Amino acid sequence: MYIIFMKGLPTLIRLQKRTIDELKKRQSVLLERREFLVQRSQELSDKLELEVKLAAELADMRGFFGNYSEHIKKQRKEIANEVYNVDMRINALTDEIALAFGELKKYEIAEENRKKRAKQKENKREQDMFDDIAARRKTYI
Repeated sequence: MYIIFMKGLPTLIRLQKRTIDELKKRQSVLLERREFLVQRSQELSDKLELEVKLAAELADMRGFFGNYSEHIKKQRKEIANEVYNVDMRINALTDEIALAFGELKKYEIAEENRKKRAKQKENKREQDMFDDIAARRKTYI
């Protein structure tokens, strides 16, 4: 069982890297969504500020301004809630990426250790062969 697991480490490493890449892509999409929402909220704020100035200058606009202002504030609140939800999902993905990265490092360390043991075993086999050759030479001399 242990040998099968150790031989499958390169495959596990590749799969874990693929998983991390997919998680990072999902996180990137969420970050883009968050940026869009923040930008949209800023646009609404700018629009509201412009409308406040217009309402101050034009008496005819004051009657419509209250409803418009409430509508903008409602939209900004909805956007803020969505930004909060996106932030929660980003944080969850960040944690998931950290866990996946930790698993990847475990696999990579296990693979490095396996390679070191195989190299040590090969070196020992060569040394034993040289020792055997040296011992045979002594018996012939």
